[in-house]
Amino acid sequence: MKKNKPFGELFYRSLKKTILMMRIALFMMFLGVLQASAMDADGQQQKKISGIIKDKDGLSLPGVNVQVTGTTVGAITDIEGKYSIEVPSGSKSLTFSFIGMQPQEIVLDTQTQIDVIMIESATSLDEVVVVGYGTQKKSLVTGAIASVTSEQISNSSISRAEQALQGKTAGVQVIATSGAPGADMKVRIRGYSSNGSADPLYIVDGIKSTNISYLNPEDISNIEVLKDAASSAIYGAEGGNGVIIVTTKKGKSGKGEISYDYQYSDQTVGKLPEMLNSQEYATYFNEAGLFTIDPSTITHDTDWLNSIFTHGKSARHNLSFTGGTEKSNFLLSVSSLAQDGIVVMDKDKYNRTTFRLNADTKIKSWLKVGTSNNFSYTNRNSVREDNESNGTISAGLLMDPLTPVTYAADEVLPAHVQTPLNNGKVLLKDANGLYYGISPYISKNPANPFVGLEINKTTNKSWVLQGNIFAEIQPAEHILYTSRLGYEINNNLIQGWNPVYFYNTYQAFNDISSIVATESNNNYWQWENFVSYTNKFGLHNLNVLAGMSAESRSYQYISASGGPMLAENEDFAQLNLVASQSNSGVAGLKTLDKKASYFARASYDYNNKYMFQATIRRDGAGTSMLPAANRWGVFPSFSAGWLFTKESFMPTSFLSYGKLRASWGKNGSLSNLSNYMYNSAVNLQYLLYELGDNVLYTAAARNQLDNQDLTWETSVQTDFGLDLKMLKDKLTLTVDYFNKKTTDLITPNTPPLEAGNTAAMVNGGDILNTGFEFMAEFKNNIGDFNYSLSGNLSTLHNEVTYLNSSIQRILGGQSSGAATFFTAFEKGLPVWYFRGYKTDGIDMTTGQAKFVDQNNDGLINENDRVFIGSSIPKLTYGASVNLSYKGIDISANIQGQSGSQNMILWMRNDLPGSNFPKFLYDGRWVPGSTDATRPKAGFNPNTLLSDQMLFDANFLRIKQIQIGYNLPNAVLQIIKMKSARVYMSLEDFFTFTSYPGMDPE
Repeated sequence: MKKNKPFGELFYRSLKKTILMMRIALFMMFLGVLQASAMDADGQQQKKISGIIKDKDGLSLPGVNVQVTGTTVGAITDIEGKYSIEVPSGSKSLTFSFIGMQPQEIVLDTQTQIDVIMIESATSLDEVVVVGYGTQKKSLVTGAIASVTSEQISNSSISRAEQALQGKTAGVQVIATSGAPGADMKVRIRGYSSNGSADPLYIVDGIKSTNISYLNPEDISNIEVLKDAASSAIYGAEGGNGVIIVTTKKGKSGKGEISYDYQYSDQTVGKLPEMLNSQEYATYFNEAGLFTIDPSTITHDTDWLNSIFTHGKSARHNLSFTGGTEKSNFLLSVSSLAQDGIVVMDKDKYNRTTFRLNADTKIKSWLKVGTSNNFSYTNRNSVREDNESNGTISAGLLMDPLTPVTYAADEVLPAHVQTPLNNGKVLLKDANGLYYGISPYISKNPANPFVGLEINKTTNKSWVLQGNIFAEIQPAEHILYTSRLGYEINNNLIQGWNPVYFYNTYQAFNDISSIVATESNNNYWQWENFVSYTNKFGLHNLNVLAGMSAESRSYQYISASGGPMLAENEDFAQLNLVASQSNSGVAGLKTLDKKASYFARASYDYNNKYMFQATIRRDGAGTSMLPAANRWGVFPSFSAGWLFTKESFMPTSFLSYGKLRASWGKNGSLSNLSNYMYNSAVNLQYLLYELGDNVLYTAAARNQLDNQDLTWETSVQTDFGLDLKMLKDKLTLTVDYFNKKTTDLITPNTPPLEAGNTAAMVNGGDILNTGFEFMAEFKNNIGDFNYSLSGNLSTLHNEVTYLNSSIQRILGGQSSGAATFFTAFEKGLPVWYFRGYKTDGIDMTTGQAKFVDQNNDGLINENDRVFIGSSIPKLTYGASVNLSYKGIDISANIQGQSGSQNMILWMRNDLPGSNFPKFLYDGRWVPGSTDATRPKAGFNPNTLLSDQMLFDANFLRIKQIQIGYNLPNAVLQIIKMKSARVYMSLEDFFTFTSYPGMDPE
């Protein structure tokens, strides 16, 4: 029988169990909290992983994206490159990504710390190149495009962006018009395609620009040269001479950076021709019978060329700030360039200050906006170089060596100097109060080059504001719409004044001081809207682009002059301070050009193996450019590529990449069309008629005929290319053949005799340029020793294939000394060839050159002048060597050309007594000579226009030799810098040439 327990005991036991259950429950709840704290929202268990991310040089990388693969869980490294992330259980890997680096995926195991070293993007084939209105993967490019990167630019002491292309790109010739600071550069892409301007089209951050001299080279990210028509046809009527696309640097996400660069250069003249010294001068002109100079009376022996040149100095500062996040970035830079040229007296100076602001931000997932802006201010003082009246260099070549730079303080002034002084003439003095020397042998110009420098009071100040604002909208997947408004505002002010001075009675004097000022404004805007569609369908890749563009360029200038000045001083060089208004004058001009365009491009590839691209552009010019019937033109192009190394039958052991390319396209050129060239010009001056009422009426008459059929120049180009990579991508080779024909050149016409006026310009010429281009590069390393060798070579055949039937030839450059033209444009010959007399040695009886009688009429005259040479090189080349070992690097670049000639034409037969180059003295004929190669002293004027003055312009120039040292990471961490490099460089220091003049280029 069961015995009942007391209620109290039962209650106690029940309470005890309850407390125990509560304890168990609380404990379970505690465990649940612990478990929940280690669980994510989906109830999965988490694990914390941390680490640090660096680049290959051991520098920490902020802003690296760390993401759990396949999820939205992620983190970003801090300024020290550190990260920490909670990883859900079951996660298989982490993905690390950073702009410009290869993304890395690391499989997760039991580790809680993962440190990563990021590697830069794999190969150059994965890089993209900038093309018109977009980018393309380099491996898929079907056109001929050459690139220059910021690394190639930053390690040189160039002052202009165009110089970055010298010797670096096959088929591109960059020629300095002068050695003066800030002097213009001529760029020619695949030959000379016009009898007029053949300058390429410049695109800076998507905006057309007339030149790129205002850019700071340190701001450039890369330069692309679109050489074939398929690449440049997207720019239609303005791509006929090739296109150069400049992309400036942008900010990067991550830790903000401050960069500073300083360069100092010392420049000297590279090569000077040998001229006659005093004794040789006396001998030569005594033999010529022009003067009677007693060598024993010679007191001066002036080396004019060495006297006018000195050391030039250049200093450049560049400071930039960059930073940003995953959504926004910016770049702000300021640079200052100061160049003091190699001519004495501080008359050739160039100062440029540049400010740049680039920024963009992704406001929404579907909207990105940005801007790119550049302001540049330049102040230039330049000398007159080859002006025949008072050019500094031309005078230095022609002045006789018997005349001193200045007369000594205790020297008795010669009579031809004292006489004008006695007559009240103002003779110029140097800073020490010494009179400049006046030649007794040269009665005309040129004057003493120091006189030309002394009277040079002209400055050129200009500023350029260029940039754009843009918006990129992605309304749907695969579709991107871009609207971009660009602008360029340019102002140029040239101011100067002319003092009273006297040198001789033939033009080398000025009796009235005067002031001259010219101001010009160039305003340009461009608005472009285009949409692109990019998608992949299995192995098919498609990109389609379509858009339109509208632009307007207005130009205006006004010029004013007056004199005499109240006082000959810089402070009085103002037009409102002239003493009289009787000599004042004013002139001006205003023009407006407008264009509208529609364009489209389709790019397709199958499995990155078979590539096709087609573009078309329809351009319309404004009323000021072309007549109504010819204002619109259509410019198509087609290109294809075959990546044959992806075929299964191709072995990959030796050749890792091989692509064949072919392209055809049509481009135009508006560069040689001026305002209303097609319309007739009306003359209202001096046409006065009396109609029987004793009153003179002004009449109007056409002094130029019109041409309503005028149209733009057009280039049609075919290109075949081959791109190869071999030896495990160590060796890269590119070969191109091009055939470029330019038609409808703007040429003068011959009017009918009964017209009584000049003819309008017509489309009357064709030019053919053909050639091969080769580029090769080999890169390798042996441990810490890295080296690369690269080279390029281009051939060129240039020929005028058609000329208006009414014209036999067009005459070009004129020589004052020979008083005639020395270049010509003619069918069957190169553009602007040298036209002169051929010689057949020296007649040892008379000492005169034997001129070839081309038509056998017994006379030597204009009809015997023929082709004697061309300044267009048949072969251009360049090469680079780069070596580095740990922190030390050495580089060298060369550039050269072959197959061209130059004529030395500074001699002035109309200036008896002007100096001559020494080669005419050394090889001259004298009585009894049997092997003379040059005419006797006092030669025939025809010699100036003969092959006696023609020389090979072949040269090999070492453009740069540079040695640098990068500070080690241990030092950088102490001084809190990301990188620091010091270097020494020789630029254009060695030139090997047989050319006896100055610079053969």
